[in-house]
Amino acid sequence: MRRILGIIAVYSIAITGLSAMVYGVVSLVVNTGVEREFIAQNRMYARLYPRLEEREALIRDVVKDLQYRDEGIYNDIFHSPAPVLDPTANLDLSQWNDTVPEQRIASDVYSKAVMLSQRAGKVEENFADIFYALASRKAAVPPMRSPLEGVRYAQIGASVGMKTNPSYKTSVQHNGIDIMAAQGTPVLATAPGVVITIRRSSKGSGNEVEILHNGQYVTRYSHLASVYVGMRQRVSAGSVIGSVGMTGVSFAPHLHYEVRKAGEIMNPANYMFASFTPYDYPNVLYMASNTLQSMD
Repeated sequence: MRRILGIIAVYSIAITGLSAMVYGVVSLVVNTGVEREFIAQNRMYARLYPRLEEREALIRDVVKDLQYRDEGIYNDIFHSPAPVLDPTANLDLSQWNDTVPEQRIASDVYSKAVMLSQRAGKVEENFADIFYALASRKAAVPPMRSPLEGVRYAQIGASVGMKTNPSYKTSVQHNGIDIMAAQGTPVLATAPGVVITIRRSSKGSGNEVEILHNGQYVTRYSHLASVYVGMRQRVSAGSVIGSVGMTGVSFAPHLHYEVRKAGEIMNPANYMFASFTPYDYPNVLYMASNTLQSMD
């Protein structure tokens, strides 16, 4: 019996070892369907990862640009710093567990509560300053709407900066924002004011109108097909002052719109948020800053 059991044990060990060796060799040479699928996925991810890194970097740059523009809008229009999007982002909350004394937890919670209370008070103070400035008769509310009705972000072209001129194919300073629209689309005054300039020309900016607003703001509307206002005429926000055309040097029918404050060139994209939804407005800023080809 012992001899039989010994033979059985030897054969069992030999068969088990041989099976393991065969499985190891086969697994190295032959891939199962699941393994082949995983290998294909890994190769796909290896190709996609560099693209995802590029897109992540682009999105990070866009977010930084939007934050910079948001800060500029609040400083230029409301004369106040932009609110913090996530006031709890840098509170450095501890990962508490049962080993942390209750006194330590209470102390940390109290300090965080004091910090949040101070920040909330600062936000309320900023809003109070904004409301006071808007309620004051001396407050100059800048033009904050689009000069064209129903504009979507896909119609937004190049804004202020060095842009490629369509005629000379070189980078030149662009002082306004291009808004693409059909010939004859009504052009609206973006704030109450007085018409101070009317030019009719077949060169340069073509037919254009300038309006003086409160606070030393001046808006300019160029390449108009028609002009419907006269010199020294008072207009209200939304008044039709002309129509979209392509007079002067223009690549296609569009409106070239400029905003100046005390002679300083401003970015019109920062003064159009009242005409767009919160979803569309970031796209407006993105299109305005990333379109490198102007239309005039």
